[in-house]
Amino acid sequence: MDKRFWAIIGIIIIGFAGVLFVNNQHKDTTTVAATEHVVGPADSKVKLVEYGDYECPACGEFYD
Repeated sequence: MDKRFWAIIGIIIIGFAGVLFVNNQHKDTTTVAATEHVVGPADSKVKLVEYGDYECPACGEFYD
């Protein structure tokens, strides 16, 4: 029983690590052109990119 328990725990941990690895491989990044709506100096340390999907009910409600 003890070996079976640890084998199941090991499989769960390996499965969880695999899911995390695969999930981190697909990071979507969007580039923003410097000519888009910009406020402040271009060399600032903090850049804020606002995203809104107007087909999303919550984003569309915020826009209205």
